[in-house]
Amino acid sequence: GIIGRIKANHDTSLLKKLTNTANGVIEFPKDAVCGGSLYMRGCVGVIYDGQTAVEDLTNYADIKFYGTANGALVSLGGVGGNLGAGVNHQAKRLNNYGNIYACGNVPNATDPMRVGGLVSETAGDVTHSIYDCHNYGEITVSATQKSGIGAYISGLVGAHTNGVLALNKCTNEGNVTVDNASVYTTPDVAGITAHVSKSYDCVDCENKGNITYKCTTKSNTYIAGFFARTDIPKGQPDSKLTNCVNSGNITHSGGVSNNLFIGGFIGYVPSDPPVREWVNCENKGDVKIDMAVVP
Repeated sequence: GIIGRIKANHDTSLLKKLTNTANGVIEFPKDAVCGGSLYMRGCVGVIYDGQTAVEDLTNYADIKFYGTANGALVSLGGVGGNLGAGVNHQAKRLNNYGNIYACGNVPNATDPMRVGGLVSETAGDVTHSIYDCHNYGEITVSATQKSGIGAYISGLVGAHTNGVLALNKCTNEGNVTVDNASVYTTPDVAGITAHVSKSYDCVDCENKGNITYKCTTKSNTYIAGFFARTDIPKGQPDSKLTNCVNSGNITHSGGVSNNLFIGGFIGYVPSDPPVREWVNCENKGDVKIDMAVVP
């Protein structure tokens, strides 16, 4: 929307008080074709290298993917994209009011789609400190992509794949709806973070958005109000959730032919994970399953 990529070269960078309206829309239209991967964000694309702080960024523009992307993946973020490598990243008072529509085609995908109301992914081996950040936009996914490829879809952070995710006083208030004819493998859908494969430390965070899943899935499915899947390998630092709440309702009304992991708060925790501590956390939302079992 405003800046494509920040590469700080190990210096300290500060990005502050940016607002994107973009006449209400950032769109990749139905007849458009991209030869590679597609990355769409409301304010900042990739933050990579160095120690970067972003403060008081706001996006009001809707983000719409309706075309065809022939590359490895599609990544959509309401305010930012990939918080990558560097020293440490700090994000304060980021707000997204724009709706996100992932409704196009990714026929040659090799990596899971990432969709986050705030950022699409935290991927650098650093601490990602995200403070007082909020998503108010609706997220709607009806994309089709190559069979066998997953999707990470969430109200705040699509996927946390490296480093430590440190969320403090963050909320999602946007509804997340996945409704399509595509066959995803291992779709992860949540209010706060869909796919968590490294350590986290989250305090005073809440999901208020409803999570609705209407797809037919041929493999494992992970759905929850807070984290859909915490698949953290042994040897990672300890993880902790403190005073965190889900108050959104969770509904699955599609079909499934394999395991369904669904929870009001967390969908899946492995049997032998690193130490994790959950203190004063609560689910207030209803969980409804109305699905067909398919061969």
